[in-house]
Amino acid sequence: MPMPKSIALLLSLLAVLPAYAQPPAWVGVEKPDRVTNGLVALYLLKEGSGAIAKDTAGKVKSLDLNFSDASGVKWLPEGGVQVAGSGSALWTAGPATPLTKALQATSQFTVEAIVVNASLAQTGPARIVSLSKDPSERNFTLGQEHDHYVVRLRTSATDVQGTPETGTGTKTALPVRQHVAVTFGAGALSLYINGQLHVSEARAGDLSNWDPSLRLVVGNEATLDRQWNGKVELVAVYSRALSAAEVKQNVEALGDESLMQVLEE
Repeated sequence: MPMPKSIALLLSLLAVLPAYAQPPAWVGVEKPDRVTNGLVALYLLKEGSGAIAKDTAGKVKSLDLNFSDASGVKWLPEGGVQVAGSGSALWTAGPATPLTKALQATSQFTVEAIVVNASLAQTGPARIVSLSKDPSERNFTLGQEHDHYVVRLRTSATDVQGTPETGTGTKTALPVRQHVAVTFGAGALSLYINGQLHVSEARAGDLSNWDPSLRLVVGNEATLDRQWNGKVELVAVYSRALSAAEVKQNVEALGDESLMQVLEE
């Protein structure tokens, strides 16, 4: 029996659609699970009330994050927190010593965050995730400098400031939902945005000179004077450098079509 004209027309149209008009390859495929091997701290930020963000990894003690300012950090109905104003942060109640020691033991790590920045005017760099003492002394800092992301990493071959810093290119920190990951291991420091590698640089030294007395802080510096404003949906820390495939897996686990279309291009 001949094929109905309507079906034949539809098939012919689909055949000539450009690649960008086709649904991404992941559509209809079950989302993968997040990578858990080496996970030390995980903040899903789904509590919705109260002034504490729970560490759900359950690997080490005393890594819950407290709100520094209930008026500047607010739960969002759809999940995550909004960090606004000045003097606002989520931070551990005291030194994040178990986290520091876990990363020192392997001399490698991954820091992952899902964020929406509130402004491209943020500078300092504005601290997104930081294990630090003040603006001049840190173990690591992931921050935003206007339209790009930067990382400062202290190793046995750097000063306590963790400079020179490593950054993504201009126009990479956009005011939209972005998955940002930093990995360090095997002498390389790498930054990914939405699962794509944006920069990888050689970084000498190990983590043996890290200071175990520093707090883990989200959205600011420990001295509350390097404010970052925006939405945070997730923060994770691993005691190993995730591979490029594993970083991509964590992006795919979100099931966010806008992020996955970037990966398909």
